[in-house]
Amino acid sequence: MISEIGEFGIHGYETFRQNQEKVALLVKELMDDYQKNSIIKSTALGGSTAYYQEFYPRKSRHIINRMDDFIAPIYGLTEEQNRFLKEYDLVWRADEEKEV
Repeated sequence: MISEIGEFGIHGYETFRQNQEKVALLVKELMDDYQKNSIIKSTALGGSTAYYQEFYPRKSRHIINRMDDFIAPIYGLTEEQNRFLKEYDLVWRADEEKEV
């Protein structure tokens, strides 16, 4: 993952590189939580059944918030700016809850 960040030319690459174990752990924790909170659903499709996995990012918000906390200082965000982004983004993160 770190090599992809370097190739992309993302701001803060050096910080990500120096903290690659922490980044990898956060990403793994998020992906594991997505899996844990996902649901396999089915639908009729052309006379057969298709199965798909539905994810609910809102249920992993606590991990996403920790990722925000890690990234905010890299981009020079203040506590207030980071909190604003978390609250603003909450609308998107919480949206699927209405469908469940």
